[in-house]
Amino acid sequence: MNFQRVLKIILAVLVGILLAKAMFPSLISVLSSPLAFIHRIGVYSQSFFRFPKIYKEYLSLKQRSLELDFYRHYVSVLKEENERLRGLLNLPPRKDFRQVVADVLIQPQDSIGFFYINRGSFDGIKVGFGVMAPGNVMAGRVVKVWPHISKVAYPWDLDFSATVIDEESREEGILVGNGKSTEIRFISTTSEIQKGDVIRTSRLSLFFPSGLIVGETKDFVCRPGYIECKAEVDPCIKGMIFYHVIVLIPKSDWVNELLSD
Repeated sequence: MNFQRVLKIILAVLVGILLAKAMFPSLISVLSSPLAFIHRIGVYSQSFFRFPKIYKEYLSLKQRSLELDFYRHYVSVLKEENERLRGLLNLPPRKDFRQVVADVLIQPQDSIGFFYINRGSFDGIKVGFGVMAPGNVMAGRVVKVWPHISKVAYPWDLDFSATVIDEESREEGILVGNGKSTEIRFISTTSEIQKGDVIRTSRLSLFFPSGLIVGETKDFVCRPGYIECKAEVDPCIKGMIFYHVIVLIPKSDWVNELLSD
């Protein structure tokens, strides 16, 4: 009798243990769910009340990101401009000319015959001075001057003229513009200029150092009975994009006096 009672107690204990083990996770989840729900509500309410501050911080970070993008682009532009200026300022010194770097105020267009630079009479610029683009390319001549601005005529402008030489035939002439194109005049009838010859500034030029690249001959006209011939030139500066130029100021006193007159 006692043995059966003990066995029932043992069985009851074992069943209780098994039931407790089976129901314990459910009980924990039941007890924890309200707590988790309350916690979640607290987090959401806290986020809701902090939303204006978070949104304001987001707008501030977005503004800073845009500013950083702008400054990154600005730095890249300055770096590119710095490289161009280094190339201009590292040009070899010229014996007969003082070189003044100038900014192009408006990007030049091939459809017009002139452009403007940010140097004027206060910088010692005078009408007639030669202007050179990067790469030792002849860009034009100064045709009008204000205190801080100058107007520069392209080689195809009516106000342009310069002494040039054909690199192959060594024939010299006067490069002038007719409003639409550029041509060399006063060439002898015995000239051997050919299409595609390289044209450079001559040593006889008063306002350009010798050897600047002008362009290539596009056509050579020399008809029977003419006392002179002419060659049409395709200037290198045409179609070229540049943001800085060098104004060539002659060191010779008599040349500056000639321009002053």
